Amino acid sequence: MSILYLAWKNIINRKSSIAIVIFMSLAMAMLLIVNAIFDGTETGIQKAFTRSFTGDIVIRPISDMPLSLFGDETPVTGELSEIPQIIPYLDCYKELKSIDKIENFTPQLTGVAQLEIVGKKQVAPLFGINGTSYIKLMSNITILKGQPFSDYEEGAMLSSKLVENLEKASGKKINIGDSIQFIVADASTLRIRAVPVTAIYSYSADNDLLNRIVLVDYSTVTDLMGLETTTEQVNIAEENTALLDVSVDDLFSNQNDIVLSDNNSTSLDSLQFNHDEKKDTTTVDTSIPSIEAHTLWNFIIISVKQGENSNKLIKQLNNTFHKKDWPLEAVSWRTAAGSTAIYLYWMRMILNIGVVIILITGFFVINNTLVINVMDRTKEIGMLQAIGAGKPFISKLFFLETYILTIISGFVGIILGRIGTLILNIAHISFTNEYIIQLFGSTVLAPQITISNIISIILLVLLLGFLGCISPIRVALQETPVSAMRGIE
Repeated sequence: MSILYLAWKNIINRKSSIAIVIFMSLAMAMLLIVNAIFDGTETGIQKAFTRSFTGDIVIRPISDMPLSLFGDETPVTGELSEIPQIIPYLDCYKELKSIDKIENFTPQLTGVAQLEIVGKKQVAPLFGINGTSYIKLMSNITILKGQPFSDYEEGAMLSSKLVENLEKASGKKINIGDSIQFIVADASTLRIRAVPVTAIYSYSADNDLLNRIVLVDYSTVTDLMGLETTTEQVNIAEENTALLDVSVDDLFSNQNDIVLSDNNSTSLDSLQFNHDEKKDTTTVDTSIPSIEAHTLWNFIIISVKQGENSNKLIKQLNNTFHKKDWPLEAVSWRTAAGSTAIYLYWMRMILNIGVVIILITGFFVINNTLVINVMDRTKEIGMLQAIGAGKPFISKLFFLETYILTIISGFVGIILGRIGTLILNIAHISFTNEYIIQLFGSTVLAPQITISNIISIILLVLLLGFLGCISPIRVALQETPVSAMRGIE
């Protein structure tokens, strides 16, 4: 008689097998559903962050301080350490343009100031940006009123929630074109700048911290932060430096003088160029917009093409920076988001730990059930030993029984888990609490079963099968033929 057949016969002849399969299947289904919820949560949070303000990857200067896009992890205290700039920015820009895996990128300058509008004051983090390119990259931002400011235009964009709070506090309406004033106190210096509101926007998922951000033009933020706009070093060819050695007299030498005689009188009007006849043929390289004036950036936010691995690209960028000896580093969206994302991460970890504790408890219950099942079969074990079955045979028998039970339970659990996630998606459970929305990264619960989820369940089944058979086998092997036949422990 085959040992596999004997194991299967023992399983189907015992009522306890059904209870074990039911219990283990429910545990596996619960694990799959919870993982699907967490995967959906992770996807939701990642989309909420990467398409709202972090991008997929952020390049930042190497610094001793823990830098996030908000600065030195103090986005709402009104105190911001001086953030180093990206150097060399032009070279880094050109390097990023040459990488095919990158879909788009935009720079950012970070600051903090007290804003004043409609008679109300509030401290807010400032993101100095190129308005059009930033909004293009952040697909979760929807312009409700107005339009983004251009690269050379002064302006500020406010979130609809911030506008709503300011209007509620002041009782006054905020309109496009209204002047918003920013104030920064630096020792004995007070820097004040006023710009018009060019747009009001909203995020796809509410987040209290994001709603406090004010998107401001680059020049205003550099003025407020007391930064001097500089250009990076440019190498000029030797033949182009000849004019540097020419004196003023040489520039106005007689050979270039224009002499007007009485016989050939020329009016000043005739010296004017006719724009229709002679147009300016000077060409400007627009491949790097606003670079000459805008080089004091703190961060570069990158979106990766769909299907590309962000982690691999981060390694590639960091290797490039290391080889070129640039004091820069590429980090993930979670690192760039700073304490906000870390807070949500630990909240999810706490939920994960709770689920793990439940599963461990369930495993001990299942394990004890299997042990009791073995103890009820002492006479059977004694009979097997009496007819010549050795310890290896007994071990294989209980090993196969346990593994068959766990495999069946895993398969049934995956089916039940899939049904459960479908029910949750059809139920369309929505959230209104702001903190729950931040935790799940969406206003709707959207569990997602992935291949990695199923693989993890299969691996867990194999692990449980191995661990679950240890105790029953030890109990079975402790029995002697005589004591087992008598039913004595």
